Amino acid sequence: MTYKLLLEAIGRRGYVIVATPFVNTFDHKAIAQEVLVTFDQAVHYLENHITLKRLPIYGLGHSMGCKVHLLINSLYEVERAGNILMAFNNYSARRSIPFLEQVMAFTPAREVMATMEFIPSPEETLELIDRYYPVERNLLIKFRKDEIDQTRPLHEVLYHHFPKLTSCKSCRALTRPPWRKTFPGSLAANLVPLMRSGSSSGKNSPATFAS
Repeated sequence: MTYKLLLEAIGRRGYVIVATPFVNTFDHKAIAQEVLVTFDQAVHYLENHITLKRLPIYGLGHSMGCKVHLLINSLYEVERAGNILMAFNNYSARRSIPFLEQVMAFTPAREVMATMEFIPSPEETLELIDRYYPVERNLLIKFRKDEIDQTRPLHEVLYHHFPKLTSCKSCRALTRPPWRKTFPGSLAANLVPLMRSGSSSGKNSPATFAS
């Protein structure tokens, strides 16, 4: 419901929305590939049946959705005008998945489950981003009451490579760096005031890649 409200509000501003759902597994590389294929198929359809030209593409992800966008841009040669990354989560499987440790304690395969980790691991993910991520414009949004938010380490990696190449009107008054914005509360708590900011024409609006 929260994502629906957010995407509908963006759509009312004239943006083309391509939402790419996926089945969550431990293999995040495979998920990134699946999402990219789904998105490319949707864009191909839009370009041939709806729009007459290719629009600039912005990625929009929340939590693990951020990781999916970051992996897509780090592992594949894709063109993105920028990415909006909300409450990036790159913790281990044990930290990210609620009640995983409790489940492990009562399963016969707990020894095997104890070694299970996301692919790529948190460390490997940041290394891939540091070495291969090419997108210059990045807006990082952090919520104070999010216990699995890892915007800070992501910011350190991206700021090292692109310290001045991201702009956002809502970030003008922020302290350095200008592209990390902190909101009180959670994603859902902040959506209502964000949704009340009006609408605009979408004659030349970019497509928004949302996951």
